Amino acid sequence: MKPETIEILKKDWYIQTFTGTPLHLMSAASSGFSMKKYLGYGYTNYIHTFKHDLGEMYYSFEDLNRLSGIILGKINENPNYLNETKQLYERLQQDSLALYKKIDMLDLEFAPETEIYKLIEQTMESTRTGVGIAHLIEAYALTMEERIKKELSQYASNEKETNELFILLTTPVQKSFSNESEEFLIKIANIKDEKIRERAVYDYINKFGWVQNSYAGKKWMTKHEIMDQLPSYKDKKLIDFSRIIDEKNKAVRKHNLPMELVDKLKIIEFMTVWQDERKKYILLGVDYTEKLLAELSIRIKIPIEILRYAIPGEMNEKLKSMRHILEGRREGSLYIETPEKAEVYVGHHYKEGLEILRREEHIDIMSINGSPASLGYALGRARVVLIPENAQFEKGEILITGMTRPEFLPLMKKASAIVTDEGGVTSHAAIVARELNIPCVIGTKIATKAIKTGDLIEVKANHGIVLVRERGK
Repeated sequence: MKPETIEILKKDWYIQTFTGTPLHLMSAASSGFSMKKYLGYGYTNYIHTFKHDLGEMYYSFEDLNRLSGIILGKINENPNYLNETKQLYERLQQDSLALYKKIDMLDLEFAPETEIYKLIEQTMESTRTGVGIAHLIEAYALTMEERIKKELSQYASNEKETNELFILLTTPVQKSFSNESEEFLIKIANIKDEKIRERAVYDYINKFGWVQNSYAGKKWMTKHEIMDQLPSYKDKKLIDFSRIIDEKNKAVRKHNLPMELVDKLKIIEFMTVWQDERKKYILLGVDYTEKLLAELSIRIKIPIEILRYAIPGEMNEKLKSMRHILEGRREGSLYIETPEKAEVYVGHHYKEGLEILRREEHIDIMSINGSPASLGYALGRARVVLIPENAQFEKGEILITGMTRPEFLPLMKKASAIVTDEGGVTSHAAIVARELNIPCVIGTKIATKAIKTGDLIEVKANHGIVLVRERGK
């Protein structure tokens, strides 16, 4: 590797772990560059690594801190800045929705190959737009959470109460797409007529068939899969948002919180809701890209799991001759991405890059600190899961992972607690853990390295502490 490349790898990076592939994840990530067109600021570079559909995305701390300062300044100048920006974001999604309607009307089997390539580039652009200017969320939330929590601690009696207040006052009081999906399943579960219930299941798949997608591709739903889930929804209660609002108001009055601090907490809540909306548009973009990739795979006789290792800009006739290149990337690849280009490293360059990025990999400690995302206590056996598909996860185990995504949901519902390397209060793990009412500690940085499957661990989420009580056999 060139000396300048090594210097880039040695910088301080914030890591997010995904089940993901270059085609989908890098389409989404590049929104950090294109947001400059609309907002006047954006990210300058990313690093990505992939191996067999497990991906990592590295944010530069320089970028996060710089952009956080810009966003904070914009909010101070214009208190309505985020609302106006979100309204622009929603307008920008309209072209994507129009594209999806167009694709739904096409008979892809008879579409010219050149049109398939063009449509894939357009759906990749839609995924990029799905993140779009909402990519400011990471820069603000990941750098401001601790500052706001520190300010909140002045009004609490101890760390535990600070954590409880922070989680309560940043909990969303609007339905997420996960809530909407679950409400639909609760209704279906309580339908007594078998034929009507079956039709409702197909309606659910048509409406929410994208919710289990990921940056790794589409997760196809089946009628039998949904039918098997229904018993667990029969007696499930809906989230009482009015109760949460009431608890928030009581907490603000009890602790005499200043409105300036309350407004900062509301910004985190606002971004959590926005991030959920963003996730929906990302997963829709993946859905339509996958439909087109499936058709292209048949045409050019390259398996879809290999095609996903193409990167933005490669979706053209030359792809037919790139099979061996794409297969090599799937075995392990590293990407340094800037607004101008993406440099790809495989083979020994990939391994060399990983060694530099993961220079603190070997960890043997028994106590881990993170941030509380959902309060509570759990004691149980750990299971480290990086790729959820086909994971042998038992009910009551404690889920240890880099970062959760919608495809982790079946595992999260079985877990007695969740611990992640990365993420903030706006992360998927935090949102879902609160909805499931199970303990969750996020942002530990080292959980997947310090904890092994089978370890007996204690999760004290109120304090943000995870203790290894006994090493597994």
